[in-house]
Amino acid sequence: SIEVECRIFPSDKQLTFDFYDTLSTAIYAALDYLNKTDISISYAIRSQVPQKRGMGSSAAVSIAAIRAVFDYFEQTIDKETLGILVNQAEIIAHSNPSGLDAKTCLSDSAIKYIRNVGFETLELNLDAFLIIADTGIQGHTREAVDKVAYFEEKNLPYLSSLGDLAEDVNKHIRSKNIKQIGKSMTKAHTYLQN
Repeated sequence: SIEVECRIFPSDKQLTFDFYDTLSTAIYAALDYLNKTDISISYAIRSQVPQKRGMGSSAAVSIAAIRAVFDYFEQTIDKETLGILVNQAEIIAHSNPSGLDAKTCLSDSAIKYIRNVGFETLELNLDAFLIIADTGIQGHTREAVDKVAYFEEKNLPYLSSLGDLAEDVNKHIRSKNIKQIGKSMTKAHTYLQN
């Protein structure tokens, strides 16, 4: 499994917060929620989630950081509050996040997201594995989202086709048609390259 660990330590000087940095914003959001922004702390983070690869590393790191702050002050946090605080940090990373990365990191099951509708749990009971390979190519989610929005009219046919493929995959998951899931995912990748 992939792990993210954050530890909080006492410090002689206050943290300098960079509100353009997701991790810093996550820690500040937790401190602010707990009314502890005047307490001097430092932190150490260790993450196995590759950064800038579209794998939700900023959400995973934010979750670990917020939980670490709450643990440091011996406070509990429920999933709903954690999700809200993570989304505050994600806004810094992605300007207008769907909440999908945070929700996925916080969920114990697969989920589906439909814009303007919300999240739905997916029942996955497939005799298959999804292998995620890191190409090492770095991306920038905020820039990619901004580019799609800027060229939205030009991209509408691709976005519509991707939506249709997502529905196809959902149907194939229910019927446990692994071969068709793979074909639809390959086709989606082709659209995403355009």
